[in-house]
Amino acid sequence: MKNSKELTRDRQNKFQIYLGEREVDLLREKAESYGMTRSEYLRNLIVFGSVRAPSKLSDSQFQDLLNELNHIGVNINHIARRVNEARNADREDFDLLVLHYEQLMNLFRKWADF
Repeated sequence: MKNSKELTRDRQNKFQIYLGEREVDLLREKAESYGMTRSEYLRNLIVFGSVRAPSKLSDSQFQDLLNELNHIGVNINHIARRVNEARNADREDFDLLVLHYEQLMNLFRKWADF
């Protein structure tokens, strides 16, 4: 007979493996470094092929960053189109590209802070 905890589990299949002491220590250390349980860590390895740290961004923060990235990309595409049409790049085009590159790097730094 199943207890109440087993009845409410999303995952019904138990899987058991044998590990050496060093393997157990590595699993614990790696799981803790990602802020996960050992089970969560192993499931991430199975599902994704690697472990991804949980995002610290809220959905709205993530959307805001994507929107900023999109705007920078659109601006760079406008510059590229103008240069391709004119078959010439002037100092203003170069300066604008540098500006957008700096915006992009600032965006990545902002993202990394989360």
